[in-house]
Amino acid sequence: MRIPSHVDLPEPAWAAEAQGHDVAGRAELSLGKSDAAAAHFDRALKLLGAHLEPDHLSLTTLRSSLACVLEAQRRYEEAEPLFLRALAAYDRVLGGEHPDTLMSVNNLAGLYKSQGRYEEAEPLFLRALAVHERVLGAEHPHTLTSVNNLAIIYKTRGGMKKLSRCICWRWRRASGCWERSIRTR
Repeated sequence: MRIPSHVDLPEPAWAAEAQGHDVAGRAELSLGKSDAAAAHFDRALKLLGAHLEPDHLSLTTLRSSLACVLEAQRRYEEAEPLFLRALAAYDRVLGGEHPDTLMSVNNLAGLYKSQGRYEEAEPLFLRALAVHERVLGAEHPHTLTSVNNLAIIYKTRGGMKKLSRCICWRWRRASGCWERSIRTR
């Protein structure tokens, strides 16, 4: 017996409803209605959570989206466990160098920075910088954003020695980009 490689199965109602809440949450967010967005993301999480594995990427993405909304509302205690779970799932499923994992690392570090928890934010920003530089290169915008995130931490904490290293690093990288762009014209 030969089994077809593709079968059109009807989408379960719970999946369609969850997708509707995700889309509605993003729409509400774009309109500046964060309370409504959070409610939609939360409902989608509950629907999918009842049917999918805990590390499923759809659940992980929704956790991250809801956490971002909660952070923007300064509901840090509610956002942190969602960010932590999302990061752990991305690490397990996608690996430490995947862009979604690195975005999650930066999101958690940003939450800590927002709360003044600089000692916890710094190693996360350093992790993102190390991977961005190794994978994307020193001149990539994500790498430079990572350097900027660290510079903000160092400036806020008064770490002038570390801050000056970040500034020198950025200047050397920017100078190199500028010099190469002149040579290629």
